[in-house]
Amino acid sequence: MQECFDKDKSVFNKTPQQHILRRHQDILRDYSAEFRRTHENIKNQLQRDELMEMTSTVNNRCRTTDYLTRENESISDCDRLLNDQISIAMSVREGLYSQSSGLGAINKRVHQLTSLFLFFVTWSRWDFGEGSEVLILIIATLGRLFLNKTGRR
Repeated sequence: MQECFDKDKSVFNKTPQQHILRRHQDILRDYSAEFRRTHENIKNQLQRDELMEMTSTVNNRCRTTDYLTRENESISDCDRLLNDQISIAMSVREGLYSQSSGLGAINKRVHQLTSLFLFFVTWSRWDFGEGSEVLILIIATLGRLFLNKTGRR
């Protein structure tokens, strides 16, 4: 605009035209200042967005790493707890097995004592004056008890 004004000073020598020219120059200066300010604001905003995006990306990586680390620790803890539970279950199983074998031996002994008791009850009820069949029955019962005690059948 200034170039136009300098080239053709004769055209702009009139006061209304100079006034219009100054007015246009002021408007141009205002628009130029507004453009520079807007341009700087947009540039600053883009820089902030880029910086926040980089920070967010770094933070997301850190968050992901932290999350995976915590997840790994949780899995390790669960694995340790499962191993502890399995070892407890194995010891309980061994205890139950030993109790079962002990109870089996007790059951066998009670059965033997019951058989012996029945033998004595039967012995006391029989009349031995009659004959040898009672004696054979007693010997067979004693033989059975002896074989049961030694583990043979």
